[in-house]
Amino acid sequence: MVYESYGIRAGHLRPGAGIVKTLYLVRHAQATLRADDVPDFDRVLLTRGFKQARRTGGNLKQVCGSPDLVVSSPARRALETAHVFAEQLDVPVEQIELNLILYEAQSARDLSALVTDLPPEAECAVLVGHNPVLSDLLAEWVPGCRTSIPKAGVVGLRLDVADWADAGPPHVQLEYFDSPLSRAGRLRLASQVKKALALRIENRLGEVLEFEAHMHTRHLQKLFRATARDLAASIVDSAGSKGLIQKQWARRLVNVQEENGS
Repeated sequence: MVYESYGIRAGHLRPGAGIVKTLYLVRHAQATLRADDVPDFDRVLLTRGFKQARRTGGNLKQVCGSPDLVVSSPARRALETAHVFAEQLDVPVEQIELNLILYEAQSARDLSALVTDLPPEAECAVLVGHNPVLSDLLAEWVPGCRTSIPKAGVVGLRLDVADWADAGPPHVQLEYFDSPLSRAGRLRLASQVKKALALRIENRLGEVLEFEAHMHTRHLQKLFRATARDLAASIVDSAGSKGLIQKQWARRLVNVQEENGS
């Protein structure tokens, strides 16, 4: 282990009896620009960066609760991001693990080695680091997904393995994607999700109606279409904060990669 540990609460990690691990990759939020008089390692978050981290960290809390482990690059901008996420995820900041590999990694292989060395007891881990290696790992583990993780962005990966040592393709599924969108961007994405949900609901109702062909009138089709839209809007309004939008976003990325690969 190359961690510089600030300590872990006794009994905090859940027993590693499951067959699924969950990994969240977090890119540090927006920081000061490179400057000759400030080492890259010491660059700090901007006020906007703290706001970005609070937004995506708060969204992640609704999805994963409190993770078993938060590991951060020791670079100041990454550690400040990790502190914000820890606060949002109800993880004491003194429990953040520091790993220099997250700062010095030159390739996805370097990062993969870090993941496979995570404590087996941890079922859910959050890594806070830097591009391009975070996005390189995403591209390597989810073939065809060339999306660059934005600043303060979060990627959620489901690993169908019982031990981190076995992490990597083909056992990886992209299940969550989030970024600190502007208000207009969030509204636009929410609208897209509502349309996708409405279509699914409408199709499901249509399947039910196939068994009652005599009732499948144009009037009923319009009624069900309107009902599907209302239901989709209600779902997004009530459950959108539970990660629904982010999961739909991840699904869209996977769908795009499959279409491009076909």
